[in-house]
Amino acid sequence: MPFVQLGGVLAVRWQGGSSVRHPAPLEWQLADVEPANREVVVGLRDEQEALFRVVVEDGCAAGVFSTPYPKDTARAIVTMGWAVSSWFRPSGALSPEELGERYAQLALRLAGT
Repeated sequence: MPFVQLGGVLAVRWQGGSSVRHPAPLEWQLADVEPANREVVVGLRDEQEALFRVVVEDGCAAGVFSTPYPKDTARAIVTMGWAVSSWFRPSGALSPEELGERYAQLALRLAGT
């Protein structure tokens, strides 16, 4: 079921806080990345986006999600996750797991649940 899949994909992404401990370069930072590494980073970003896009599109087709913009929704979810590394601090108010739960709720709302 797409609802569970989206939550599962997010849980894997946040498991153990790896997304917040290993920051990924944001789009505007890619210009500073060596060309060979840029290709790897862009490839990983595109893979993540494709994974989320399939889940969101499947959810829309099944009537589980109602977003009229599945591709944009998937891109927003991926971007939201990547941006966390720019502000998250382990000493902050939320643990990686708590943050993951909040972001899962946000992603599901973006998808239109």
